[in-house]
Amino acid sequence: MLSYNLNSYYAMIMRNFMKFPAMAITIAVAGCSSDPAANMAFDDVEYVTSFPEVIELGRGRDIDIEKPGILDICLYDTLMFVSAPDPEGLVSVYSMPEIKEKGKLFHKGNGPGELLSQPFFDSMDIIGDGPDAKALISDGKGHLLGWNILESAGDPEICIVKDSIPMGTFYSRYVNDSTFLCRIVNPGRDGQIRYLDVNGCKVVTPSMERLNKSVIPVKGDGYLFNILSSFAGYDPAHGMVVEASLMLNTINMYTLDGKFEKTICIGKRLDDVEEVFNAGFRDLTTTFTRLNLYPDFFAVMYSGIKENSPAGALLRPLPKIYIFDWTGSPVAEIRIPEAAQTFELDLENGRMYTLDSESEKIRVYDLDTKQLFSRQAQC
Repeated sequence: MLSYNLNSYYAMIMRNFMKFPAMAITIAVAGCSSDPAANMAFDDVEYVTSFPEVIELGRGRDIDIEKPGILDICLYDTLMFVSAPDPEGLVSVYSMPEIKEKGKLFHKGNGPGELLSQPFFDSMDIIGDGPDAKALISDGKGHLLGWNILESAGDPEICIVKDSIPMGTFYSRYVNDSTFLCRIVNPGRDGQIRYLDVNGCKVVTPSMERLNKSVIPVKGDGYLFNILSSFAGYDPAHGMVVEASLMLNTINMYTLDGKFEKTICIGKRLDDVEEVFNAGFRDLTTTFTRLNLYPDFFAVMYSGIKENSPAGALLRPLPKIYIFDWTGSPVAEIRIPEAAQTFELDLENGRMYTLDSESEKIRVYDLDTKQLFSRQAQC
């Protein structure tokens, strides 16, 4: 049965699917497809077959964190957050770069300040900057919890920021104190509905309406339904929503005011929803496994694994990270020599961290981020 919670279907996807410099070749196309339901794309499509810069990383160094069942990692400032089952706390906090454990956050339960399940950090939002920056996460019970993120290594006060947030959604991402970016299954159970929850009222923008038209051929399918699923993030500085598909070769970008819409296609042809559905379970490809937003760019981890193919284990490609600026133009490709499904960039110290869910190994790589990401956002 499909679970309409981002953490749950992320975990399901991971369980089932994770058992030289070149000039960018891009084409902007207006009106490439007149049927939005066919490929879940906007009229402005940029086809990306290579990147201006390609970085080949050397082998990473294992981080000595002996935590069984590591689900996710997240970086902020000089802190690393590790989500792993632990009776003393669901999230362990480490200092960087020495990676020393400094504290724990959250217990599992129904009490105040407790979480119903082990968290994935895709569902955590960080608002503000500097000493007042606050981390926000749903407790799974309709409450939005918040705390000063820089105090995480101590004993931060975790309080209820909002006592009624949308439930029964794939996700409820924070936009502002009265507005959340949400997605639910449609009444016919063959599609998904994006909307803004504004003080309890549903608002569908024209960009959302366009993407909401995409459907699968069979109503109520509990697994191939995820062809329509994606990781979504909201960047307040640009007013931009970014959606990186789980099983299609597309990334959609749109502003909430409707002034900007763009689809990025990895490859020369947009994936057709019906074609992908009809090809069936064995031909499904895991495309993007992580979406991270940064001030001057956003980054996705690309997998390209056909896990259910008979030859899938033998033909397992290594992951790549694709970097795009806030106009959707390609910036760089980072090639990783070891398996991973999650990544975090430490821009200040020139490092990249990855997590391989199968081996539960966290690795660190040296990366010249100051040179690579010196480009300023254009939009």
